[in-house]
This record gives sequence, structure tokens and C-alpha cells, in this order.
Amino acid sequence: MRVLESVGLVVNRDKSCITGPFRESCGMDAFKGVQVTPIRLKKQYSDRPSDGTVLSSYSSIANHLEERGYEEAANLIWNRLQSTYGVIPYGSTVSSFPCKVLRDPRQAEVRNLKLFRSRWNRRYQRIEFSLLTVLPGRKKSKLDGWTRLLRDFVLPVGDDPSTVVVPRSTQIKRGWRAVY
Repeated sequence: MRVLESVGLVVNRDKSCITGPFRESCGMDAFKGVQVTPIRLKKQYSDRPSDGTVLSSYSSIANHLEERGYEEAANLIWNRLQSTYGVIPYGSTVSSFPCKVLRDPRQAEVRNLKLFRSRWNRRYQRIEFSLLTVLPGRKKSKLDGWTRLLRDFVLPVGDDPSTVVVPRSTQIKRGWRAVY
């Protein structure tokens, strides 16, 4: 804490756990060295099959529950998601779609081959599956002049500066995706 304060940062000592068996750091809570960070629901469930935020949020929660050993709770969420969105694909931690995460990406490919349409992408030399993906909602930007120029400079290469992402407006689309 002294180091943080020496560079001008303010530490709230009333909220910092510095004695005893409980510790908190960078989004993780621990008790005697065991992670006890709660898994929080950030979005209320909706049965609308067009709500991409629910699909991605609850897939993430189910994967966290499975990772911590709460398989029955995770299965309840997976079953609910499947009743709304259909079969949920398997993937890896780097998959670009909501999925049931498996440790071995090859095993995810094998399982997906039985469940989804697939194709061989010659350009990237990989198997791709026709899956539901979650994309941010976008709209045309009306920025002009200096604000448009600034936006052009700060956007990553390849992003279209004439559109902006609309917060909390994810869309579900079917597309070809690879497991990794």
C-alpha cells in the first residue's frame, strides 16, 4: 500500500483486508489461500431468443460454475439456455462464441462435428462450424471534423470509424467459427 501511495494513488484502508485469513486483490477474494470470489449474475434472464447478452452472460456463468465444481448448477443453466437458443456448442477458452468450455480444443471439435454443420476453410486450414455468435449492435456515427479524426486515431486497425457500438445491444447471428 505504501508503494501505491508513493506514486500518488489513494488506497482506501477501511476497505482493505490486510490482517486475518481473508484477502482481496484485483477482483479475487481468498480465504486462507482458497478462492472464494462469488459468481454474480449481471443480467436478468430473459426467454427472448434474440437477446445475445443473456446467451453470452449465462454461458460465462455456467462455465465458471463448472470450473469451481458446481456441475449441477451449471447443468441447470445449460438446460435453460438450450431450451431458448438450441444446442450450445463446445469450445475453448479462446473461442469467439458462447460455448461450453473444454480443456482440450480438439475434443471440442470432435463433439461439435456430431452436432453442427461444418466446413474446411482452405484459407485458414481449419475446421469451422455454423454456430450462433454474439455481435455488438452498431449504428452509423454522425461524428465529423476533429472528433471524427480523433476517433480514427484511437480505433484499432480494421475497425470502421463510421460506426459506433451501441452499449447493451448485442445481436445473435449465425456464422462460421473455429473452436480456436
